[in-house]
Amino acid sequence: MATGHAGIVNELDEPVGASVDAEQHGPVWVIGIDGSTDSLHALGWAVARARDLAVSGQRVRLRACSAWQMPAMAPFGVGGTTMMIQFDDLEAGTRQRLDSVIDAVDTSGVEVSTVVVHGGAASALMEASADAELLIVGSRGHSALRDLVLGSVSRQCCTHATVPVVVVPGEFDLSAPARAVIGFDLSERSAAAIRWALGPGATVVGGARLEVLGAFDRSPFEDAELTRERFGDEVAAAEAEFHRRVDELDPERAMARVFSLAGARRALAAAVSGEGRTGGDDVSGPADLVVLGSRGRGAIGSALLGSVSNWMLHQLQCPTVIVPSS
Repeated sequence: MATGHAGIVNELDEPVGASVDAEQHGPVWVIGIDGSTDSLHALGWAVARARDLAVSGQRVRLRACSAWQMPAMAPFGVGGTTMMIQFDDLEAGTRQRLDSVIDAVDTSGVEVSTVVVHGGAASALMEASADAELLIVGSRGHSALRDLVLGSVSRQCCTHATVPVVVVPGEFDLSAPARAVIGFDLSERSAAAIRWALGPGATVVGGARLEVLGAFDRSPFEDAELTRERFGDEVAAAEAEFHRRVDELDPERAMARVFSLAGARRALAAAVSGEGRTGGDDVSGPADLVVLGSRGRGAIGSALLGSVSNWMLHQLQCPTVIVPSS
């Protein structure tokens, strides 16, 4: 059923998770919409990226998703009549708000569909993106702590989604990414991030310059030259292993290699901000995209988002992709 906006299709009557023939119809990106400013900016970012790709002949379909659920203290009528009326009102209201959001955005040249799912926001988004190439969310939603912490929905999606999740900060520049930084700590999950960035499924990367960043934190707060002088053999071994592993993953050398002695967090911060020379490595301007594995080499396991990935999302300066290992 059409919503009345050019290029928009309403999928409310279609099953979520239906198979998609990406070769014929193009991959699907799902965008979580909850009415917050950050979610609206995430939608604008996705539309801009899809439009850039359309110009180069690549088709991407956007699926805007909103969730609704019954309030915890919902009243019950005789025979459940009141409950059913409230169900209908809540679902219809969510559909109307989602359609209004899409109507207010310039989607010319981009195919956008809408879907409304009953349930919690994070589970709804993961359900809606089960057949998608990408899930895109704003960094914060509607929350009393929205200015202090990463949104709980964004965190849950990054931790548990089976597809790569892009977290978009509010007010980020909508221009196409020119430089993408991929964090690599030799773990399998960070290797998955590299494989994704180099693979055909990473349409969001576009024509960005790819840089893989490794960090050795033997003495992260010391000057790089002093670290090399004091721990020369360890640094040399770590750097050689970094390049060996990256060469295995990128034999065509499509990515630039950057090896830092600043420690993972400082190295990422410097790479993203483009503040110049840190840890002995040059960076070439601010990053437009960061790609990380869902976890690093920690011992806690896959139930939680990795500490570096989690820290990076809290310090969000540009869209960041969290890639699951499977």
